[in-house]
Parts: sequence; structure tokens; C-alpha cells
Amino acid sequence: MTSPPAPQRRRADARRSRAAILDAAVQLLNERPDVSVEVIASAAGVTRQTVYAHFPSREELLEAAVDRVTEETVAAMDAAGLDEESAAEALCRLIEVSRRMSERYPCCSSRSARCP
Repeated sequence: MTSPPAPQRRRADARRSRAAILDAAVQLLNERPDVSVEVIASAAGVTRQTVYAHFPSREELLEAAVDRVTEETVAAMDAAGLDEESAAEALCRLIEVSRRMSERYPCCSSRSARCP
């Protein structure tokens, strides 16, 4: 008889599952905003039930995906060192970071016909 996984291991597994779900959600929602939870689960390598264990509704999953993109954008802006140079150089850096992020996540940066 095998013993159950240690609590630390379960937490690490849960963190990996949550990260994989969010990675898949961000990528797939950017490509197809109407993608199903089942497709996201499959891409993340987990079951639909696992997705719902972390995110009780599709709306909560969408909010977490937006939070993930927002955190990444803020981190990119922080890394740009906007307070280290002149205002003009900071503005150029900010525009460059914004351009990169909008290219990476086009659905999040515009309200085109393909975006919800």
C-alpha cells in the first residue's frame, strides 16, 4: 500500500497545475476568446475537473488570465527602468514595452471583432 503524497508535494503539484492552466488559458484565449474550459484543460494537461478545482467558474479563469497578463505587463514596465532616464527616453521605453505587449497579446490590447 502506498502512502498519500506529502502535503508539500500536493501543494507543489497544485501550483504547477494552476500555472499550466493559466499558461494554456492565456495562450488559447488570446487566439480564440471563446475557447472552452475543456480545450484549456486539455492544453494544460489536466482534466476539466482540475480546472474547476482551481477556478470555480469560467469567469474566474478569465479574470485570472487577465491578471496574469496584467502582472506580466507591469513587470515589463518595471524592468524598462522608466525612472532612470529623461522623460523623453522613458516615454520611448514605455511605448516600446506597450508595443511588445500588444503584439504578444493582441486580443487584450484591442477590442477587435474577434475579442469578447
